Amino acid sequence: MNVHAKIKVGKKAVWDDATKREMGKMWNNGQSAGRISAKFGVSRNVVVGLAMRNPDLFTPKGKGTPKYARWGGRKPQPKQPGEARARPTHDNVGHKLRNMHNTRKARMEAVQREASDFLAGTSPLLQIAPDDALRLSTGKELVDLGVHECRWVLNNGSPFLFCADATEGAVYCMHHAKRVYQPREAR
Repeated sequence: MNVHAKIKVGKKAVWDDATKREMGKMWNNGQSAGRISAKFGVSRNVVVGLAMRNPDLFTPKGKGTPKYARWGGRKPQPKQPGEARARPTHDNVGHKLRNMHNTRKARMEAVQREASDFLAGTSPLLQIAPDDALRLSTGKELVDLGVHECRWVLNNGSPFLFCADATEGAVYCMHHAKRVYQPREAR
């Protein structure tokens, strides 16, 4: 079989009718444009272009099933101008999306509560630990800290004071290192 089914007439390439009919038959039997192009040694776009220009030989393929049918739902009813669409009564994927929205809404409300507590000064994050309150008198500002002094922040307001106890080359003193680096429990 001839791989190149084009007949050159001058500078314009023309497909012969037998090749077009054979391609149309494969197309109508459900073959993909890629398979047809592989058989005839042309690109996919050539096959699709022929299909678009010859609708009598190539029956148009549908766009597939609509989304609502793939998800097992019913066709949405058109809404009247000015009124909201009614919520569907069926139980399909849509209920998961609504629950996800409710979860997101609850999370956002929790974040807003935490932010308002923080701004009001009642957040547990703003409370100073009792042992840190004792170290406030010896605390230093960041510009006054030395190389081997603890960088644990003791207070929550300006000017920020740091622990400034001696470290052994680490970032924190032994007391604060125990608070930060806790050993994992046996699993």
